[in-house]
Amino acid sequence: MATPALDEPAGTPLGRELAAEIRRRGPMAFEEFMARCLYDPRWGYYAAPGRTVGRSGDFFTSVSVGPVFGELVAAWAERSWQELGRPAPVALIEQGGHDGRLMADVLGALARRAPELRAAARPVLVEPLEARRTEQRDRLASAAAGGPPVAWVESLDNLAAAPPPHALFFANELLDAFPVARWRFDGQSWQQLEVAVDRAGRFIWQERPTSAGALPSHLPKHGLPPGYVTETCPGLASWVRSLAAAMPRGRALVIDYGREAADYFAPHRNAGTLRGYRDHRRCDDPLAAPGETDLTADVNFSQLADEARAAGLSMVGHERQGTLLTRLAVPRLQEDPAPDAA
Repeated sequence: MATPALDEPAGTPLGRELAAEIRRRGPMAFEEFMARCLYDPRWGYYAAPGRTVGRSGDFFTSVSVGPVFGELVAAWAERSWQELGRPAPVALIEQGGHDGRLMADVLGALARRAPELRAAARPVLVEPLEARRTEQRDRLASAAAGGPPVAWVESLDNLAAAPPPHALFFANELLDAFPVARWRFDGQSWQQLEVAVDRAGRFIWQERPTSAGALPSHLPKHGLPPGYVTETCPGLASWVRSLAAAMPRGRALVIDYGREAADYFAPHRNAGTLRGYRDHRRCDDPLAAPGETDLTADVNFSQLADEARAAGLSMVGHERQGTLLTRLAVPRLQEDPAPDAA
């Protein structure tokens, strides 16, 4: 009697589907593999109904801990709105809002502490996955009461077709979930890493030679050791252009894990930044358990800034999250009486 290979990466429903595709058509670019793992409408990690964030999920975010993060994002929105001249109406846009908790916390904080902005704000969530939209509608049903209703769009391009005149955009841990391409340096040239399937049915890495003219412009050309592995984000430039088109005048707050290019491509960072999380544990094999593992890679903030400038945006500031949140919290901490410690 045959014994099943319990550790076979293709053993998940999505894994079996991907393995069959790869056998039929040949190796798959990792960018496509990662996109399917995260966003496949049936089996993708983020498409699964009931996928939770927090103690019972696979990862924590700043939103999971409580409403204070949302209150501070609301403080940023109020300050930005005032600096823009208090336009009304103003679109309040979130992308990558998962279950809607952050938008609910922001709207609640605005209702309590900035009612004029809450009245002027037109909340919009950018969400392509129906399972996520359903969760967001359920959570925001009460949070949106007493103010303009929440709207949903599938992409920033939908907004860009008829952009609001003024907008405040925020996203928390969005860009680190963008699909990435993976590369290996052999000491002289870069090879793109694709996903293949071996005879035992396991997913494996396979190199594909890439001409110098087809390499991303921000990928280093020298100074790295043989065997060095890193990632690039092919979709970042088009996302920035879509963001710029969707908000002709406004401010964007993008909070994420990332590094400047010099650190991102440092010689000692020879395994890249790609990683997976499952049950609050890090898994270093991004090919394991497709659809059941959250895959993420650090953001190249230097590239993000370059793409933003190329799209006509200007950088207001760039700082660590703790520094930003502390600065936003100072007025509240100085209130009399002081806020409750919890």
